[in-house]
Amino acid sequence: VSLKHVSDRPGIGLLSCRLETKDDLRTDNRRSLVIETVNEVPLLLVDDSTETDPLKTERGYLLAALGYDPDGKVKAKGAGIFRLTTVHPSELASYSMSDFRAVIFANTPELEDGAIARLTDFVRSGGGLWMALGDRTRPEDFNPKLFREGAGLSPWPIDTPKGDLHRR
Repeated sequence: VSLKHVSDRPGIGLLSCRLETKDDLRTDNRRSLVIETVNEVPLLLVDDSTETDPLKTERGYLLAALGYDPDGKVKAKGAGIFRLTTVHPSELASYSMSDFRAVIFANTPELEDGAIARLTDFVRSGGGLWMALGDRTRPEDFNPKLFREGAGLSPWPIDTPKGDLHRR
């Protein structure tokens, strides 16, 4: 059974469906689901890159994927539901994350302990976290602070990259 539902306004609601059929297991003919509909999804991008060219930086790729132009402006009205705010890594420890659904890291280098503590609280409270690792993500910084022997925000440690970037 497929179902399409279009909400007329944002908010939290209960969606219930019942299948009208004759069978011996009538209790499994009804399902309910709590859904939340939104007009926009606020995301916090933690990045210190000044480069916006999608071919030169992870930030550029992310902006393009979320419907933004290289300057961080939405390409067209209604192009997407994502509202992106960018903050420098040094500001993260004092930045309020409660207004965002998720925090995104685009190849961000080492973070301060205060920022990691606030980020950990944010994730434990239900906030999302997307860590896109790259050439500036160093295992000697990442593993003790974000993996923490399996007790941190990352479920896995990282190692140094293998191979040769220029001779694929």
